[in-house]
Amino acid sequence: MQIRRILIVEDEFNKIKRIVKVIQKNKISELFIAKNIAAATQKIYEMDFDFLITDLILPRFVGETILKGEKAGFDLMLQLAKHNIQIPTIIYSFSPLSQKEMETLRKVNYPLIAQAMDIAVVERILQEYLS
Repeated sequence: MQIRRILIVEDEFNKIKRIVKVIQKNKISELFIAKNIAAATQKIYEMDFDFLITDLILPRFVGETILKGEKAGFDLMLQLAKHNIQIPTIIYSFSPLSQKEMETLRKVNYPLIAQAMDIAVVERILQEYLS
């Protein structure tokens, strides 16, 4: 699969920087960044993406406070599945998806490539996937 266009959904600059570094090594032609779920959703509806990298814990809108235990990245994947948008995805967070959430993604046939607990693992998985 040729990957041309990647969307990173992340609100922390240092994590974005590390992910971008791995992607740039692989000469991806188009890279987009969204810092909240609303911006990510808008970009996804505007254009087709070949790959999605998203944090699990994110603000839904600019300036929103993230509530403890809220997993907006999971909600994004459910929304995409509901609209039959299938983008291979790496999701990461210090608090992983629950077994019930994983089962829900399987039921809606969401193309989750990997779940990682830390950004170093995301870098490794991404490097393997893009090579």
